[in-house]
Amino acid sequence: MTIAIQADVEAVLLRTLTANESTYIAALLGRVDALIFGELPGYKFDGVANDSAVDLIGLGTFEVWLPGRPVTKVESVTLDGAPVPAAVYRETGFTWHRFGDLSYEGGVWPLGSTIHVVYDYGLAAAPADLKWVAADIVRQGLTTPAGSNVQSQRYDDYAVTFFAAAEAISAIDLGQYGRILGRYRYPVAV
Repeated sequence: MTIAIQADVEAVLLRTLTANESTYIAALLGRVDALIFGELPGYKFDGVANDSAVDLIGLGTFEVWLPGRPVTKVESVTLDGAPVPAAVYRETGFTWHRFGDLSYEGGVWPLGSTIHVVYDYGLAAAPADLKWVAADIVRQGLTTPAGSNVQSQRYDDYAVTFFAAAEAISAIDLGQYGRILGRYRYPVAV
């Protein structure tokens, strides 16, 4: 399932899609998902993955990264086969964050150690703001002048370039959506 659906695109366009647009909307939505997931790797917006298990290797640093996001619950942690008490990683000692980091407060994950984590991640559906971003990107692709296979035209010293919808989507700068996408990225201290 894509982040946005046809109805979301129609809501942003303020009109229903034409019959022609409806034939390739699924491909456009898939391309937009690839762009967004490229910015938000590891995120899951089509259901919660319960009791996912992963073995991570300690690198001698204070944190390791869980591959699925957003993390909604950590069920259990073992360090080299020894269970870590739940009170330790839920309240003190180890902490986890929805961005996927599992930190060892006041210490480091021993170099070469095996950290086995069982956790839940993902959301049942994409948040409304991400649906809007996906739908708006498709809107930009659909409203870019197209219609023929002409990619550019030149009039004396003036050139006009036309993009097909899929190429227009690939050319979109996601920076204009930075504030929204930033809510789902790991915050970096500046």
